[in-house]
Amino acid sequence: MSQVVAAGSRTLNVGNPFESYYDGPGHTIIGAENAIRALHDFQEKVKRIKTEIGDVLVYESESANDIKTIVINIGPLEIDISIDLDNYSIMVEVYLNIIFTKVQIAKAGGSLKDGVTLSIGYPGILSGSLTFKTEGSDVVLYYDFTAFGYRYSGKIVII
Repeated sequence: MSQVVAAGSRTLNVGNPFESYYDGPGHTIIGAENAIRALHDFQEKVKRIKTEIGDVLVYESESANDIKTIVINIGPLEIDISIDLDNYSIMVEVYLNIIFTKVQIAKAGGSLKDGVTLSIGYPGILSGSLTFKTEGSDVVLYYDFTAFGYRYSGKIVII
């Protein structure tokens, strides 16, 4: 049985770790059940692809109507893409994660029907290319780059 205890400005549910409590206006601390549910929902949206050099993570960050926003992590790269499924246009932003900072290294847009290729590079650290295009009804990323002395190469079906 849960017991409510006043703790100064706090309302705390004692005995039930799955309920939330409020630590003043605008400061809600979520219970364990809600945190676990949110983590489970996030994991369902993440596609994990095993490669020789490490895992590639693909997840949909948000969607509105026929526009999908997807984040892809390959090694030290973060690739943020928005795809308009009505006209198969794509907008791509590529970031290089260096220690505790993220540096934008490329940005481009175009038609997936024609294909969009980005040359990526950062002096002494990164060089290569990314190509987005359609193959049948799939949206595909071909990647081939070297970063920090490691080579990353492959194909990912995004949608």
